[in-house]
Amino acid sequence: MTETKIYLEMRDIHKIFSVNKTKALDGANLILEKGTIHALLGENGAGKTTLMRILCGLERMDRGQIFYEGKPVTVRNLNDARKLGIAMVHQHFNLIEDFTALENIFLQRISSKCLTSCNLKSAEQEIGEIMKQTNLVLDLRKKTKDLSVEEKQKLEILKALYMKAELLILDEPTSYLAEIESEQLLKVMRNLKKLGKTIVFITHEITDAISVADHVTVLRKGRTVYSSKDEKPSFEKLAYLMAGETNVVRSKRRHNSQKILLKVDRLTLKSERQLIGPISFDIREGEIVGITGFTFNGAVEILEAITGMRKILSGKIEFQGVDITFKNIKERRKVGLAYIPQQKTQIGLSLQLSIADNLIVTNYEKFSHFGWLSLKELEAWSNRVVKKYQIKADSIWQTIETLSGGNQQRVLLARELEIKPKLFIASNPTAGLDLRSVSLLRKALLRLCEEGSSILLYSTDLEEILDLCDRIFVLSKGTLVEEFVNDSSVTKAKLIEAMLSHEKDSVLA
Repeated sequence: MTETKIYLEMRDIHKIFSVNKTKALDGANLILEKGTIHALLGENGAGKTTLMRILCGLERMDRGQIFYEGKPVTVRNLNDARKLGIAMVHQHFNLIEDFTALENIFLQRISSKCLTSCNLKSAEQEIGEIMKQTNLVLDLRKKTKDLSVEEKQKLEILKALYMKAELLILDEPTSYLAEIESEQLLKVMRNLKKLGKTIVFITHEITDAISVADHVTVLRKGRTVYSSKDEKPSFEKLAYLMAGETNVVRSKRRHNSQKILLKVDRLTLKSERQLIGPISFDIREGEIVGITGFTFNGAVEILEAITGMRKILSGKIEFQGVDITFKNIKERRKVGLAYIPQQKTQIGLSLQLSIADNLIVTNYEKFSHFGWLSLKELEAWSNRVVKKYQIKADSIWQTIETLSGGNQQRVLLARELEIKPKLFIASNPTAGLDLRSVSLLRKALLRLCEEGSSILLYSTDLEEILDLCDRIFVLSKGTLVEEFVNDSSVTKAKLIEAMLSHEKDSVLA
């Protein structure tokens, strides 16, 4: 007698958040088969993460049913989910930075009151066996703060496997990974499938979903609009199902100005793990300059130095012919710099404040008259911005923490773009965004350049770099190793070759 293929089913799931009356799920359905990879696709705010948080016991559904191996179950909390072998690796890691990788994993057993039956040494042996079986290679003695994003992903997966998880939910796991690192993660997922694990892969990356998934479910506005059976859906079909459109801006434009807007001269700085520089480059008016490389290449720190968020050891930064090396953040913003940081919710936004508050926090003087804010002007402007950038919210006074991750990012992008900066600096601005949001952002960036502004873009998405940039810098371990003028001869293969040729210790180990 063969075991039934249906492993878990979520049927007619409804969820309304009481804080803002947002309808997150409106009759969503999901069927999982044991030992398969199931991609869960949808736009920002479609309900993907909420549906999985319900399955993990982190949210309570208002209505619906969950069936595990054919029997109805109630998942009230995280412990109920763990008993069913369900674990979730969240988009934002849940790790203690000052602990080692081993200590972070071992904490899972302590929280489950298993301390009496295991110790750190035996835990290390057990985790070592898990790593051998799964090919998840990680230095367990390393401090978590010294791990790359890819290594932290591995650590979170090892945490789940250490707790005997049979169903792993991966929430946007490739969002901040370089292309080769993403491919490595997909290999890890395939290895886990071979070991009989079931995986739910929450993603916006349609190409990744098609590449690795056995089945695909698409959510739209809280409803299941598509669930594949045996057929392999096309990119175009999935894009249309997710967003109602497949058009994503992929047009480059050429700038003509030779006027230097930003000049970085022999910039040297220190990160938590390496010396960066000396780095020298310039950006001309109306130009899009891209930076790419593997994790810990130094790009994020360079962007922080240019925007005034990180101290430098030596060197000079000139903007429009003026030395801004020692100017503070406010002074740099005043002369025309805008910044989308790598840590968007931790640094770029205040989650407890409203959409309106976050939109004006760097530009409140615009709405201030004799020391008093004009609520009428503020509300009118904020509502226009919310509409322009298609931010899904019931009110401009809704707190940021109640928005989906993608809509949070739209608020940040809207704030920085609306000041009409002379230089727009961004670190992985489209990471975690759906197709519609990516298209919206790219159109806004191209429009900004047409108006004479310049863009300094750090991205691990090589296709994005090639689609948008006039020149491309490849960084490796704090050194600018190669510069490309982006013409038809520049390919992803060439960029990867440049990245690899300067990496003594492979990030793929």
